[in-house]
Amino acid sequence: MPESKLGGDAWKSGVMRILSDPSQRVLFNLDGVDVWAGLTRAAAGKGGATDWELLQLKYGNFPNVEFWQGGVKVRSSFK
Repeated sequence: MPESKLGGDAWKSGVMRILSDPSQRVLFNLDGVDVWAGLTRAAAGKGGATDWELLQLKYGNFPNVEFWQGGVKVRSSFK
């Protein structure tokens, strides 16, 4: 994975800022994403950005997030 221009984990605060902004519509594309494997990696402190984002979405309260798969809006995998 290429290094972010922000460097290190600085990008995470930007993601959290957007997720926490109720006026910001967030679309999460699940195409090719194994949600439970990603959560397992993130919970173990491993994995990549998508894994970390999935963990935040599972345990956070972000009503502005929509999940999409195959071009169709789908229910959250966490409910």
